This record gives sequence, structure tokens and C-alpha cells, in this order.
Amino acid sequence: MTAPDPRVGECADCLGCPDCGPTATKRTLEAISHRLSKVSEGPWTAWDRGIGYEVHSPYGEPINYGHRETFTKGDAEFIAMALGDVYFLLAELRKAHEALARVDTLANYLDVLAPGDRHYASLIRAAVAAANGDGV
Repeated sequence: MTAPDPRVGECADCLGCPDCGPTATKRTLEAISHRLSKVSEGPWTAWDRGIGYEVHSPYGEPINYGHRETFTKGDAEFIAMALGDVYFLLAELRKAHEALARVDTLANYLDVLAPGDRHYASLIRAAVAAANGDGV
């Protein structure tokens, strides 16, 4: 099996294998959250040493110690902002998934209100499925 292509959210071999779609997305988000729980506490900052930049924890300790002496300014600033960016993006994804779940619940209400005409509810479910990565 080919590794997932992050640009399209599908592996290169198929359109809908078990490695793709919402289950894979949930597993990936859980793995990101797990890795995030193990990083140095933030916020991180990029410090100019005069010979290059280091990325420091709030306690002034360089988090790049033992990995690399210094970074370019752009790399250090990107790394320093990554922790906050990941927290922000995970929160936004959770909100989006909660909103999609509410829309799906509303589609269920449509089924109850108009049991003989499920056309609109199925259109809503198809849009939710596409947004979740279940298919198009």
C-alpha cells in the first residue's frame, strides 16, 4: 500500500480503501494529539544568537539542543509558531466535525418530518460525507 498523499487525502492506489477517509482522519488526528501531548511546553520563541537562531521553551531552554546548533530565522520562527498553530488547527477541525455531526442530525429530523421524501436529506448526507472525506 502506498503512503497517503497529503495533498489529496487519498492514497495513490485507490479511492476509498480503509486507509483513507474519516477513519484514517480520526486516527491521524488522534496520533497528532498524542504527539502534541509529549512536546515541550509552549509558547516557544525564536532567539537570535548572532550566528543563527534557536527555538526556546518558556524557561529559556533551547528545544533544538542536541539536534541542531542553529536554524535560519524563517525555520526558527516557523518551528516556534508550530506548537500554537497545531493546537489552533486541531481545535478548528474539532469544531468543523461537530458542525457536520449537527448537520447530519438535522438530516435525520428531515427524515422524520417527511418520511416519503428523503431526497433533500440524502443530498445533505452526501454533502456531509464529502466534507468528512467519505466520498464525493
